[in-house]
Amino acid sequence: MPDPVFPTISSGDAWLAPATQTVTMQTEVVTFLDDSEQRWRSGDPLAAWDLTFTGITWADTQLLLNFFSTVKGAYQTPWTFPFVGTNYTGMAFELDAFEAVENQAQLWTVSMRFRQTAKSIAIPGGIVAVYPALSTGVVTQRPFTSRSKFLTTRNDMPTGARYSWAERAAALMSWTCEYSVITPAELGTYLNFFLAMGGRYKQFSFTDPNDNSVHAHCRHDMDGFAAKYLGAGQCAVTMQIAEFKG
Repeated sequence: MPDPVFPTISSGDAWLAPATQTVTMQTEVVTFLDDSEQRWRSGDPLAAWDLTFTGITWADTQLLLNFFSTVKGAYQTPWTFPFVGTNYTGMAFELDAFEAVENQAQLWTVSMRFRQTAKSIAIPGGIVAVYPALSTGVVTQRPFTSRSKFLTTRNDMPTGARYSWAERAAALMSWTCEYSVITPAELGTYLNFFLAMGGRYKQFSFTDPNDNSVHAHCRHDMDGFAAKYLGAGQCAVTMQIAEFKG
């Protein structure tokens, strides 16, 4: 017997706005005092969703409720979720309660959360370990955050005196790249890069847009890639990048 399939909603804004898809790749990272690292992957890539169905009809609300009742909330797994041309399998709801809010006459809002319980996401191959730019050639949109950080061991005395040791001869950098409005194709580029690098696992080079300096020993500084679908053809994501001692 085939797994149940999440229903297609035709009214309102459906699931596309707003929707957040988070792909998680668990990585363990041990950082030593000399800033070298030991990293290993501790899990396969798994996807999760937060969806809001806005302004849907009572018929579509009943369609969602019937599916939720069929799989008995968070009890039954697996089922399949079709999303942007891909069938994600091994799905399970995160909540046991179904709630529908009537905001306008005969128009309803329903929020749902669910995630994968088994791997079905393929790791793309052939991707160069260089942080990608947008289709326009720029590295990031605004706001863009760059950080420069030293590492100091210190002992502060009750008298106010401080005994300190510099553990880091030069500052290490980290960056937060905000992509507030990008295309689905550009979003796919960053997701594939995140998957190919194994989240925080593999190193890549990053070009600092402040001064075009190339930092050869960088990695993602996040286990979850949270893709936001804002509307038709509009997406957003935040990427965190950290430098380490190679």
